[in-house]
Amino acid sequence: REGRVKMGKSKIIHRDALIRDNGFEKGFGVYSLVCDETCGSTNIMLGDTIHNPASRNQEHVHLGCEVQWFVLAGHSLHYSCTVEHQEYKETECFPGTVGYVHPNEIHVGMNLNADNTGEVIFCYAGCNNTEGANTVFYQEADIVEEYMRKHGKKLEDVLHIQ
Repeated sequence: REGRVKMGKSKIIHRDALIRDNGFEKGFGVYSLVCDETCGSTNIMLGDTIHNPASRNQEHVHLGCEVQWFVLAGHSLHYSCTVEHQEYKETECFPGTVGYVHPNEIHVGMNLNADNTGEVIFCYAGCNNTEGANTVFYQEADIVEEYMRKHGKKLEDVLHIQ
């Protein structure tokens, strides 16, 4: 027994060995780092989201989990609101910003930098993969763009799209 170490169920995962999913959150790419498939997790999922320059994802809500996120790189805007109310909270985010999204809250992110990618690490608590998050996507761009118009902003101006 001495000198022998038995490896448990712990696992080390290297992002570069994984495939980036560009279809789950349209506009962003997602790496599923810790999930049922990569290590057999049962109740959490850890992911890495890559925000392409001047990009945004689609408004969505996770019905099956809570979400925590941490900005590693980039300059972005995060919008969130409850499903019942269409009044968004707008938050400017920089590296080091931490966020929490309650189940049933609509949210969307936008990379404000036209030249560089952004990166956000996220954790789903209460499920172990993207399917378990029970994500509902809303009509692409409609909700946030309507909110922005009401407040005198245009998506093209915020994302610096020509």
